[in-house]
Amino acid sequence: MSHVNRTAGAGGASGGGAVAAGVSNSPNLPNAPHLPHVSTAPNSQRPPTSAHAAKPSVTPAAPGAPQASQYVDDVSYLKLFHRHATPAWLHFVAGALGHAGPDPAAALRWCELGCGPGYGTVLTAAAYPKGRFVGVDFNAAHIAQAQALATEAGVSNVRFLERDLQSLVDGAAGGGAQTLAVPGQGNAAPRAKAPGDRTRADADLSRDPDFVEGFDFISVVGVYAWVSPEDRAAVLRFVARFLKPGGMLYLTYSCHPGMSWFVGMQRLLADYAATVSGSSAEKVVAALRFLKELASAEGSLLAEHPAQLAEIARALESDPRYLAHEFMAPHWAPQHVGDVLGDLTKIGCTWLGSAQPGDNIDEFAIAPALRPLLDSLPAGALRETARALATRQSMRHDIFLRHAKPLSADAHRRLLMAQKLAGVPGVTPALLQARDARLGPHTGWGAALAPALTALTTQGPQSFPQLARHAAYADRVGLLNPVFQLLVDAGVAHPMLAGTIDSRRAQAFNLAISGAVLRGEQYGWLAAPAIGSAISVEPWLMALANALLTSPALRWDALLQAVGTRLEALRAMPGQGPALASTMPGASSLSGALRDAMRDVVPTWRALGVIAG
Repeated sequence: MSHVNRTAGAGGASGGGAVAAGVSNSPNLPNAPHLPHVSTAPNSQRPPTSAHAAKPSVTPAAPGAPQASQYVDDVSYLKLFHRHATPAWLHFVAGALGHAGPDPAAALRWCELGCGPGYGTVLTAAAYPKGRFVGVDFNAAHIAQAQALATEAGVSNVRFLERDLQSLVDGAAGGGAQTLAVPGQGNAAPRAKAPGDRTRADADLSRDPDFVEGFDFISVVGVYAWVSPEDRAAVLRFVARFLKPGGMLYLTYSCHPGMSWFVGMQRLLADYAATVSGSSAEKVVAALRFLKELASAEGSLLAEHPAQLAEIARALESDPRYLAHEFMAPHWAPQHVGDVLGDLTKIGCTWLGSAQPGDNIDEFAIAPALRPLLDSLPAGALRETARALATRQSMRHDIFLRHAKPLSADAHRRLLMAQKLAGVPGVTPALLQARDARLGPHTGWGAALAPALTALTTQGPQSFPQLARHAAYADRVGLLNPVFQLLVDAGVAHPMLAGTIDSRRAQAFNLAISGAVLRGEQYGWLAAPAIGSAISVEPWLMALANALLTSPALRWDALLQAVGTRLEALRAMPGQGPALASTMPGASSLSGALRDAMRDVVPTWRALGVIAG
């Protein structure tokens, strides 16, 4: 097994070769073009399968004000967390690709453009108490929610700015009519502040410490393909000005050719929605239903394409709030991969690969017949364009490094040897055998992953040197780099942070979040500071986490009563109670479910800092 192309083995730095496929996190087969989907089930807070994030929202500009882009702002975006955007994750993937990203254990600075209601931003800040975090969105309601959450959870190392993208860049450059030029871009003309424009009237950011110092990480998730060309240029200007040398950019976007088929349909959705009364969420559902009926009719073009018809039907299962932000943005346009990579190259950002680690491994992500054709092309934009076409990419998860310098073979080896993985609770080895799992078709990789996965589940966290001594890998240590990457990609493991971890802020955040779930809020993740990320937690386990965070010393009878009382409150919740009840253990089965959780889940929570040890 030749393993990989871009993900180098332990013996040397990565060379040219396979590049990111940009497919979804869904457990379906990779590289299938698809529409976004977020379940309407209670507590459905896993990332959307297309990994879109909160998009900035604005109302139409007032007369005489700079022209706004008319994004949805009458319904709030979902409260989501994106693991790919966290410093530990990005550092881990960069290391596999032979580069050193910023140290996630240091006092880093991180910025998210399009932070939505701020849940993911506040959570990430709670997991990195030494860092400084800034979330930007120009939906005033989103910013208010984000600030309220940070205050309630006691997370003081995060702040939020109500700005649109263009005024953010202008204000950070000194306010007034200044702009920052990006070579080769259609830079917007200088714009004066408009009276009453909240997004532009705040303090000059050019002297703000966060912006003066710049950022180690910038995350732009689910924004770039949904905004106007002028706003895309503003994103590039922001990165050019504020991403530090050696800093990392995480950028997701819809791309050709996988989403090309939907361009005309998205326009039809928007035009049809304009004829329907109600909120944006109600309008988009009505428009999707019409599109489904139209596309299904005999003689329709899509009647001959059942896969696309299935995607439209599947989209209707999503949360309407998500669909409104996804489909009602008037400027949504899939991007050409080569254009995006070229634009970032102009501002000194080197494309490394995909934030989805499996996409960087040819033998995992690329059909055998395609590999020789792609290998005949030079690494870079041309190869990525061909790869996108060959694999029908619909979504990119690109990571870039500012002024990148590849590691030497020795430095790369040292970096890999410093890696350590923790198992993630609730994911079992059955993932490797499931036919519909992402790893299912790759039986060779399943066999390679099994020994490491067994060690994680039976022995606890595993370092690279530990597994290098394992009998399954001792004579082929180079296999461990892709094995580590695929375990993380599959969600069964996560890289751990080095050094002493301060869990107090994360646990205060988790207490606030679990309490909010018990009051009816839809949150699905708790901060895990030992991995600099979060773990997914279903509603009934939120009740357990809340009980343990409130009273860590509870003994069995008291704990059983405390959890039972909380679950009864959830079942009685107006509107959500019946649906939630179907996902929770009943009174007769609670004792067994709680014993299982105390054995299988709670020890990992303690090890990861989710609750007190």
